[in-house]
Amino acid sequence: MPTLEPTFDPTFMPTINGTNSTLLGAVEGGSILVGVIFSMLAAMTLALSMNIQSYALSAPLDEGIYAACSCLNRNRLWTIGLLFYASAHGFYVVGLGFAPLSLMSALFATVLVFNAIFANQFLGEKVKGTDVAGLCIILGSVAVCGCFGPTSRKDISADDIWDLCLASSGILFWSASISCLLILIIKVNRF
Repeated sequence: MPTLEPTFDPTFMPTINGTNSTLLGAVEGGSILVGVIFSMLAAMTLALSMNIQSYALSAPLDEGIYAACSCLNRNRLWTIGLLFYASAHGFYVVGLGFAPLSLMSALFATVLVFNAIFANQFLGEKVKGTDVAGLCIILGSVAVCGCFGPTSRKDISADDIWDLCLASSGILFWSASISCLLILIIKVNRF
């Protein structure tokens, strides 16, 4: 009797009626919606993991930490945070099978918003007006990337990326990025 071996194809994208799951296809089949749900779940889980680990590290060494109706030492609680961290990336990887990377990475940036909310609720950190402005900018940027980002899949090689870096737009991008970095370094060193 022949045995069937499972195969893994890293280029696999779920299809709807024989086409890649573009935004139009997602409306019909809900494929991208599943990816969005997994991306948001990943962002929330990652933010929760960072807050659990921060809480564990802020606890005194000699005292137990009461969490989930049991007393844990700080190393065990930090390890639980690490497990949440790993599961967040698992959710993200699963979501990549349903939605394009451009959309998934934009949505995953909401981890910063969730982190601020969880830190305020669980760790008692204060949220200032500048924090709220920054979080609004992040949410606006995520919305722009989600609405206007690419919806189709294009496979590119390392050589293609190198060619993009050497193009005039790539040189402009790297020049602006390095200039901003140098300005920030100079500003920080003055303080």
